[in-house]
Amino acid sequence: MRRTLSSPLTFFWKFAVPSLFAAGIGYAVVVQCLDAIRNRDGTLLAYGAICLSIAVFAAVFAWAVGWTIRLKRVEVDDHALYVSNYRSEIRIPLTDVCEVNETTGDRRYFYVSIDLRKPSAFGQRIIFRPQFRWYWSGLHPAVRELQPLCAQARGDQGAARAN
Repeated sequence: MRRTLSSPLTFFWKFAVPSLFAAGIGYAVVVQCLDAIRNRDGTLLAYGAICLSIAVFAAVFAWAVGWTIRLKRVEVDDHALYVSNYRSEIRIPLTDVCEVNETTGDRRYFYVSIDLRKPSAFGQRIIFRPQFRWYWSGLHPAVRELQPLCAQARGDQGAARAN
């Protein structure tokens, strides 16, 4: 039976966040093109300042799209991973998984990466944001679930027991 490992907010992070950035950039461009943005003294902003702000907004938008486009929806059963980008879904046998890691740092914004032995339709690394769960130490429960499953599928019983 399939279990969903990725966050229910994956769709939001993947599509809504870049759309909100695009709306913000579009608004800024329209407002600036209409000369509605002024300095505190009422004079119009200089052309260079307008171009710089548009460039900054565009860079932030490009970063947001570049980061969120990689996120996938991930489900698992006892034999395979089911990875979706919301347009298509692929099945990856657990024997093809080399390593499962989580990012370090702030636990609110981390993600899990799954490295594969050979490239899939979505590349050699699958990245997803796991479901939010309370845990106090060690690895995220999604990582703790995936690592032994993959080790068992590869026949690496010692590694499966160690986790």
